[in-house]
Amino acid sequence: MASQILPRSELVASLKAGLQRCSKTLLIAGIALIVLGTVAIIAPGVATLFVTTFIGWLFIISAVAEFYLAFQVHGGWRIAGAVLTGLISLVAGIWLLLNPAAGALALTFLLAAYFVASGVVKAVAAWQLRGVGGSGWTFFSAACSVLLGLLVISGWPGSAVWLIGLLVGIDLLFYGWALIALRAAVNR
Repeated sequence: MASQILPRSELVASLKAGLQRCSKTLLIAGIALIVLGTVAIIAPGVATLFVTTFIGWLFIISAVAEFYLAFQVHGGWRIAGAVLTGLISLVAGIWLLLNPAAGALALTFLLAAYFVASGVVKAVAAWQLRGVGGSGWTFFSAACSVLLGLLVISGWPGSAVWLIGLLVGIDLLFYGWALIALRAAVNR
């Protein structure tokens, strides 16, 4: 059975109905993102260390999962591959936890790529939502993300200590407001 492509008006109506069903979730998520973004803007150095430490722990958790997978897989090269990726994740995680300043430098560069990529994804979402009221805010959030990515690249490496926290805070703040605006628009 082949999937049917909906006409644009039906797609917009379907998207709007889905957003109306999760209206409360949009509001809660929007408020949470605004609060987190504001905290990160007020204390960017702390937020930078938090992000660096959090990513370090994610790598360590990933390593544990890879090691577990290695013992579940049969065959020499598959086991070796799982152990190798686990070791890489473990080393990266420990390095980030032990060297948060150097980790912040590396993560600042990666953050630039993240902001640009997330901006592109948000722009695609805004394009798909273009018939729904409030989608302009999603596009505005996308443009802000891309601009933040370019800002990160231009100030690297000198601003790495505080820039991650500040930019993550700004991104969270704008996305929170975009979710609230989208909620308001679909509930009209």
